[in-house]
Amino acid sequence: NNTGKTSIMNAIQKCLKDLNSRRGLVFDYYDFYLADRDTEPKSPILIELTFSEDSLNDWKEETVGKLNALKILQVDDMGLSKVILSVSCEFNPTTRDLKQGWSFLNLAGDPLVNVSDYVLGTFQRLVVFFYLPALRTSDYHFDPRGPYWGPFLKDIKLTETQRSDLESKLREVND
Repeated sequence: NNTGKTSIMNAIQKCLKDLNSRRGLVFDYYDFYLADRDTEPKSPILIELTFSEDSLNDWKEETVGKLNALKILQVDDMGLSKVILSVSCEFNPTTRDLKQGWSFLNLAGDPLVNVSDYVLGTFQRLVVFFYLPALRTSDYHFDPRGPYWGPFLKDIKLTETQRSDLESKLREVND
C-alpha cells in the first residue's frame, strides 16, 4: 500500500485515454510534485511509454501495418517492433501556465517529425487499456446517488416506486 501504483496507472491513463491533442491539458498543478502547499512545481512531468514486441513477429501483421502507415513504428537491432510515446508537462513560473506536449520518439530518443493529433488518436485506439481504479470507499462509489449509479439512475425514466425499489436493491448489493 501507498507505493504509487495508482499514480502510475493514472499517468498511463492520461497518456493512453485522456490525451487527445496538443492544445488540451490533461495535467493540472496538483499532478506535479510539491514539497509543500506554498511551493511551485520545479521538475517537469515526463512520461515515456515504450511498446515493444517480446519476440519476433509477436504483434499481428495488421497492427504492424497500421503502425507503419502512421510512421511511428520503429524496428530495433534485433528486428523487434517498437513504438515510443513521450508525454511531458512543465510549469512556467513567469506566465504561471502549464505547457504540455507529446511526441512519438525514434530509437535514439528524438521526436519524430510531422506527427499529427490524428496519429495519436489512431494509436490510442490500437492500444487496449482498461483501468478500474481502486475503490477505497465503496459505500460512496456504489451508493445510489454516487458516481457509478447516480448518473444511470438520473438519466433513465423510472416511476418514483421503480426508482425507490432499484435504490433499495442497490443498497443491498452495496451492503
